[in-house]
Amino acid sequence: MKSLIIICIAISFCAASVDFMFSTLYDSVDFAGKKEVHLKKCDNGCIIFASTMSDSSQKSEADPYDNLVIHDNNNNLDYSITSLSRNYDDKSRKQSLSFTKPSSISVRNLNEKSENTWPIVVYVVDITKAKEFAFDVYDSLNMKGVSINPNDVSTIMSASPFSLIAPKSGVKNGVTARLTGFENIKDAVGDACPQAFRLDTEEHFPGFNLHIAGPIISILMNERNSVIVEASTQFNDESGVPIFDLAVPGFVTSGGYNGCRKPNSGGVQSFRSNLLLKSASYLLTSKDYLNVSFDITPNMDTNHKVIINDITNADPQTITSDRRQWLDIANTQNVDIAFSDLSGDQGFLLRYTSTAAQKTTTTDVKGNSDSSTTPTTKTAQTTTTSGSWEAKNLILLWSVVICATSLQQ
Repeated sequence: MKSLIIICIAISFCAASVDFMFSTLYDSVDFAGKKEVHLKKCDNGCIIFASTMSDSSQKSEADPYDNLVIHDNNNNLDYSITSLSRNYDDKSRKQSLSFTKPSSISVRNLNEKSENTWPIVVYVVDITKAKEFAFDVYDSLNMKGVSINPNDVSTIMSASPFSLIAPKSGVKNGVTARLTGFENIKDAVGDACPQAFRLDTEEHFPGFNLHIAGPIISILMNERNSVIVEASTQFNDESGVPIFDLAVPGFVTSGGYNGCRKPNSGGVQSFRSNLLLKSASYLLTSKDYLNVSFDITPNMDTNHKVIINDITNADPQTITSDRRQWLDIANTQNVDIAFSDLSGDQGFLLRYTSTAAQKTTTTDVKGNSDSSTTPTTKTAQTTTTSGSWEAKNLILLWSVVICATSLQQ
């Protein structure tokens, strides 16, 4: 087990905030080099949550976030972002800073311009919209075996990438997840904020293990049955490559990508932080042979791509463009997902499911008939089963070499 905190060097972005219709997410990039940043979602009143890299067990010694404060311009009051990020109730729920009336609120940066920026998430929600929802907000640094309220939307924030885990249970349930705040969880938002993950209701809830390479996720359970959820900034890895179970449904994104369209202007936007990777590789692996279906929503120009490499059958596939695509891979045990230098708002959301495999391998990249999707080439081949579960180290090294070579071309 290694920390998900992988610090990237020499990353700079002109803007990092992500705007939704009724909320905004801010990162330290938004505050770096600026003395004051106005929080526009507070003009009619708002609630504010914050997440930092300082957990609630730390004492009051010097903290790198102490020089970032929320300033109430109406009353000339300052509120500590450090204190706000550590403010929990006895059920591990984050507590907000609330402004119930129209207010002029900003974040003031008292740091020197030469000082390093530190990963942070400030989540600001219009208070009128917030009142329409029953919700709880948690932090990845303080969510150990929490029994979430199945009647409410549960939003988990984090200043670093994290995993969200719910064990299987014998009770009926299902779940929907989006990479946004609680106000965008309902299906009514449609394609404005796509589902990152969904499990239809089953008599015996199978649980989930999700990796979130971004600042936030919201989940809504289908049934009123209690669910135990835990967040962690740790993951299984090998040679620095995160490993996930191909046999259970999941998703992969580029760093900070959520797939949500910008309000009123179209396009998409990515949250940027020096902990969110522009280039990375993920290994999806299984002890059994599986048929795997991928649903990919990319937002990339032709100079950038995602490589989906069927390692078992030595068959890499390239995904690019800004059109939704589907990819089916049969009879595989190991698939590598790799991307490189996804700058600006370029990125992708990739969802996957699997079933027990047959003996004939068919790799099929499909497009939809509507105008928002692009069909691509279909290929077929005979199964070759190179490698095994016990030889995973060799397979992984092969995968990394193939993907690195493909991405450089």
